[in-house]
Parts: sequence; structure tokens; C-alpha cells
Amino acid sequence: MIDWRKISSVEFEELCYELMELNGFKNIKWYGKGGGDKGRDLTADKYEEPIGGIQKHSKWIVQCKRYIAASITKSDIDAFLCAAREHSPNSVLIILTGTLSSNVKDWIDIVRREYRFEIYTWEEKDLQREIARHRKSLRIKVEVIPTPGEVTLFYDMPPSGKTYMCDVPGLEELGFYIMNDYGSEQNARWLNKLVEYIRHNEIDFYVEDDEQ
Repeated sequence: MIDWRKISSVEFEELCYELMELNGFKNIKWYGKGGGDKGRDLTADKYEEPIGGIQKHSKWIVQCKRYIAASITKSDIDAFLCAAREHSPNSVLIILTGTLSSNVKDWIDIVRREYRFEIYTWEEKDLQREIARHRKSLRIKVEVIPTPGEVTLFYDMPPSGKTYMCDVPGLEELGFYIMNDYGSEQNARWLNKLVEYIRHNEIDFYVEDDEQ
């Protein structure tokens, strides 16, 4: 959970810029300070290599939506998608601080066929994941507050195998090592069960002394 009121709209766009950069996007341009360009807050290029020796380039347009009280509507998204056509992107990304309703998600799935570009969204849960992954590299500092009674921000720490780190109030870092890999979703469920068990039971821990 993030208190987005502590982050200004300009800082939010800067945060989106950083996250795009940390996810490998190049030639990122920010239009926010000038009021944007028909909803076009950021533009970026993505270079991928689907097979050896072949490089694929795609043009992205990004809209950053920092909502405090209201929620993003179909009309907001529709206006952005229509304006994006003018720039002929390969993909568009809508980054928002809330969660899309089921109706809006269903509507996006329906209208995808009307556009020649791919449509992607990053909701609050996606932002939490990306902030957790890149926390130490971010210049814009965001305080992530776990939901009381639940640890939700598990993320892989490659290339350390199946070591998972999570954010817990009062602890700088907390990690778990999974000996048997059941996949990311099942691993996170097991880890949450472990945390709940530790919380409600008296547990004796032992420490291996390397000098003995």
C-alpha cells in the first residue's frame, strides 16, 4: 500500500520515467513539465532480440495517471487511446496509482481489436512490484506500507536462485530461501503461510556457527 498523496503529480511522472528506464527502455522523453502532449506523458523505445542476431524495435507511448480520490474511467482511457493514434506507436502503457474496475478491464479487452497498437496497463500492484524490485536504484523514494497482517511484496532476487526478499516495517531487509521451487505464485502463498505461522506460534530458531 502506498500513500500517493505524499508524491506530487510531477514526482509520479519522474517515478514512471525511472521505472521505464530500469526496465530497459531507451530514448525516454518526458513531456510532463510542459503539460503533456494529448496525454502523452512519456515516449520511449524498446529494443529486444527475439532470436540471436535479430533486433526488434518498438515505439511506446506512456500516460501516467496519479489518482487520489477518483478512479480512472473508460472515457479517460478512450481519450488517450484515440489521441495515441496520431503518434503511430507500437504499444501504449497506462500507469495508474489505483486498480481498474472489472468493467473497465473487460472494456479494454474488447477495444483492443480497434487499435493497431498493443495496450498495456500498470496498476498499483504492478507499481508496488516494480518499486520493490528497483527500490535501491530509485531516486524518487516511495514508502511502501504492507497491509496489516499480510506480507505481500515478495519478489525474486536474480541470480540468487529462489531467494525471495520482502518489505516488512521495522526491518531493513528480510529474505527467505525456497529449497523446492513450486513457481512464484505458489512460493509466495507458502511464504505467507510461514509468516502467519511464525506470527501466531512460539518458534525456536537456531544459528549455525561457522567457526565450530
